[in-house]
Amino acid sequence: MLVGLQFEGGFPPVWNLLMRSVSTILLTVCSIWLLSPPAFAEKRVALVMGNSAYQNVSRLANPGNDSSAMSETLKNAGFDGVELKRDLNATEMRRALRDFSDTVRDADVAIVYFAGHGIEIDGTNYVIPVDAVLERDIDAFDEAIPLDRILTVIEPAKQLRLVILDACRDNPFNKTMKRTIGSRAIGRGLAKVEPESPNTLIAFAAKAGSTASDGDSKNSPFTAALVKYLPRPGLDLRKAFGYTRDDVLKVTNNKQEPFIYGSLGGDDVALVPAPDKTTADATKPLDDARLELAFWESIKNDKNPELFQAYLNRYPKGVFADIATINLQNQKTAALESATVEQPNDKVQLSDPASLHEVRERLYELNFDPGPFDGPTSAATHQAVREFEQANKLASTGEVTQGLLRRLRDISGLKPWGSIVYSKGSSKWGMAWSLDTRKAAVASARASCGDASQCSTEISFFGTECGVFAYSESSWAMVARADIQKAKEDALSGCRKRGKGCRIIASVCADGAQRVGSAN
Repeated sequence: MLVGLQFEGGFPPVWNLLMRSVSTILLTVCSIWLLSPPAFAEKRVALVMGNSAYQNVSRLANPGNDSSAMSETLKNAGFDGVELKRDLNATEMRRALRDFSDTVRDADVAIVYFAGHGIEIDGTNYVIPVDAVLERDIDAFDEAIPLDRILTVIEPAKQLRLVILDACRDNPFNKTMKRTIGSRAIGRGLAKVEPESPNTLIAFAAKAGSTASDGDSKNSPFTAALVKYLPRPGLDLRKAFGYTRDDVLKVTNNKQEPFIYGSLGGDDVALVPAPDKTTADATKPLDDARLELAFWESIKNDKNPELFQAYLNRYPKGVFADIATINLQNQKTAALESATVEQPNDKVQLSDPASLHEVRERLYELNFDPGPFDGPTSAATHQAVREFEQANKLASTGEVTQGLLRRLRDISGLKPWGSIVYSKGSSKWGMAWSLDTRKAAVASARASCGDASQCSTEISFFGTECGVFAYSESSWAMVARADIQKAKEDALSGCRKRGKGCRIIASVCADGAQRVGSAN
């Protein structure tokens, strides 16, 4: 394991080679920027709002992150102006919309994105500022912003008007709001809407009358998928939203279905135009180099090892691969060294249910199997602790202590996750990939199994690992390995030890690569 570097007598040859490569990339990038014409002739503008810090109901975890992610996506897509606003009260939201209306007047494309709480009252949709109280249903007229106002703001845009609302969360205001008229309806989620202007789309995180998830990860499922598909060059918006729908349905086990309202013409409408076909092939290597350099510049001073692992996953033979590997190893070493330094209370046994639950859940997310998350400490929990201690070169005690919990908290979450599950009774199986947690991967795999309650046999894997399931009428084997070919060989070998006619019926890497699945 590499814990540090010392160079004597100047930098080594590999460093000089790396620097020469970087210089070449920089010169190429500068030439592209200086000599290339502007990518977009039309004016494209966006207003991005994220409300997390609600003052009178529970705070939402993700809108701040979601709005930042969307803002960066639109900026990277070449928008002329992107206004990012967070945690706006009613006055600030009205002012932001009023100011944006001035920007839209001569724009060709206008987008308004909002993440936060929304509500539907008597068929009218509202987005909710952070200072709203909404004691009565009629208070929405004064304290919330109607969707119609947003549509009016973007009306002048000449080619495309787009409103994206990640605001269909289960609304806490509904529980306390008083109805001034008994027949006035307050809906669950947002109401269906049909834009009156052509070339206008309204995208809901969940279809009318249903609610959306804020998500267990950094971003909501809806926004996480949007920032993945919207900036793809040449991808029609309707297809981008279709792919987004598919991703969200998968992540939420079919509980949340995004929906778009409105219509566009017959021509493709892409947020980022496709590259000129005559120059695309010639510029692709240069574009790849520029993307790699931009990726590296954004992470090179970061202390998060996941970012360097992500760089290595994307550019295993990249210009900065050696440096990224060194940084990754150094950070992992530092984390382990920090974890091994004993604190005064490290040997204190944990007994409170919440801490015991957290220990088991964290062990599970590191791919150990501690048994049920709740209840008395079991033999499975002690065994999982010993395996964790051995894997991290700690004294093997099997004890559930404050020191153990501290060390578990010091280790960053592993991802992406994949999983393969199997039901011995029905011989059905399922698999999942590209999920942020082991729990989510297993749940998604069991949902695809079609017999979720019975698909209890599981193998999960993360990062660059791959899983394979080999099966015959009399035998089966599931394995996870760092190399997909090795996983296939070991799965077939394990299956053939107990039966004949073994074949691979499922294989997938944690990031979704090498995916193969026969009929279930």
